[in-house]
Amino acid sequence: MRSAMENFGFLLSRVFATTKPRRKAWPHVPGTYFVTDPHAPVAVTTLGSVALAEAVSRNAPAGLCIAGKVETENIGIEKIVKNVVSNPAIRYLVCAGNEPPRHLSGATLLALFANGIDERQRIPGAPGMRPVLPNTSAAEVQAFREQVQPVDLIGCTDVARIHARVVELAQAAAARPRL
Repeated sequence: MRSAMENFGFLLSRVFATTKPRRKAWPHVPGTYFVTDPHAPVAVTTLGSVALAEAVSRNAPAGLCIAGKVETENIGIEKIVKNVVSNPAIRYLVCAGNEPPRHLSGATLLALFANGIDERQRIPGAPGMRPVLPNTSAAEVQAFREQVQPVDLIGCTDVARIHARVVELAQAAAARPRL
C-alpha cells in the first residue's frame, strides 16, 4: 500500500508535472534543454546542472542533438524517455554532470536501461528516492531501451571531454547502419 506522501507525489506528477506532449514540433514534452540538431544521434543529460547543459550546447560538435538537465528520478526521466522515443535519430544518451543529491537521476537512468520497469512502474535496482514512472508505459520504456545506448560519464563536468565523446559516438552511429 502506498504511503500518503507517495500518493501525494503521484497526484503532483499527474496534475502539475505532466509528461504529456505539449508541442507540435520536437521535442514534444517541454523541459529545460537546448536543441542543437534534431537529426543528430547523441543526446546529453547533464543531470542536475542547467549551466552545464547550456555550456555543452554552446559551440556544440556535429552529432549533438539535445542537451538538458534531469534532476528527478521520475518525471525528469519520463520526459527523457518520451522525447527520445519520439525522435528516432537519437541513438546514444550520455549521462554527464554531477548527480542531484538523493534523487540520483543518473544512476536511476542506468538502472532503467539495465532493468526496465516492473508491473508497478518502478525501476528495479534504482537508487533514487522514488524511481517510479507513473506516466510511462512498459512499451515506451522497451522502445527507449532498444533505441538508445547509455553512456556513463556521471561526475564528468569537463565540456571538452563531453564534446569529444559526442564526436566519437556520432562517428560510431554513422558507421553503424540502422536496423
